[in-house]
Amino acid sequence: MSNFKKKKNVDKPGEDVVILRQPPQNACGGTTVTQDRNAPTDIECREVILFDAESALGMPSDEELKGRKEPLCFVSAFAAPAGGGSFVYYSSGRGFGRRRDKGSWALIGKDIFPELDGFVRKYDLARNNGLTHITHGLPENFGGSISVDYSDGEKIRFSNNQSPVLKRSAGAELDAMFRGFLSCPRIAIPDAEDIVEILFEEIRDDGYTKALCRINDDGTATNIKDSKYGDSVYHSEKPVDAETVNAMITNVKDTALLVWKDLPDSKFGWRREKTLAFRWRDGSEISTTDCKAVPDGLSRGFFNIELELATKH
Repeated sequence: MSNFKKKKNVDKPGEDVVILRQPPQNACGGTTVTQDRNAPTDIECREVILFDAESALGMPSDEELKGRKEPLCFVSAFAAPAGGGSFVYYSSGRGFGRRRDKGSWALIGKDIFPELDGFVRKYDLARNNGLTHITHGLPENFGGSISVDYSDGEKIRFSNNQSPVLKRSAGAELDAMFRGFLSCPRIAIPDAEDIVEILFEEIRDDGYTKALCRINDDGTATNIKDSKYGDSVYHSEKPVDAETVNAMITNVKDTALLVWKDLPDSKFGWRREKTLAFRWRDGSEISTTDCKAVPDGLSRGFFNIELELATKH
């Protein structure tokens, strides 16, 4: 652990941000570095309730390259309590082009959060808490970011888009850990293939949009939409082909939409209230908002359904 420890401040986590470095005014590019001096570097709580780590891992050593054509060069790991267990997502990149895989998710019965707290402490992730390093004009993120939330309100947040935020040894350990999590026994969730209705609702200051996709036995559907803008209400009913319906159901499965309801709320609030509800023939229903903390690899799941129901149809 680092020698200098800042006292935790849960009540004022975002105040007292100081600029450590910034480019000259009107400069093209340059680097901005800020530090939240209230961000604690000594985390007292041991109960992790959100873990989100993404990082490039830099160049492998000659020893690592021996016999390996595609070394691990990127990791993205996410975990949060959900559904009476643990929700995990993991994606990695191999090779010098950082080719990233599609990523995999699972809802498992194992309590993984003591292990994640141990990882945080082993690599002293709180050491750089509150530090933000942005090099402007980079073509891609060559670094990463760390977000860890604890049940008492303590948080770890730091990012750097120029240099890795995890050591290669930490990345390798995270890779092994999350691959192990993904192989654990899974908690059952309702079968998305049996969904018979999908309802999208958006509440705005000037009205609303409600779109109901009713799936037929032959795999096609009818999209019934009502939109209110001010005093005007617009109604439409349009057919949806089986290919589009299948794409939506695949999206539901691939992006874990049936688990979103149990994930923590996002720190980013939206001005409009949007919800998705999925219904089964027996009358059961699962609904979620779009304001959920989800990993980047799954984040478009809600929007993909909204696009089909509220815009295309």
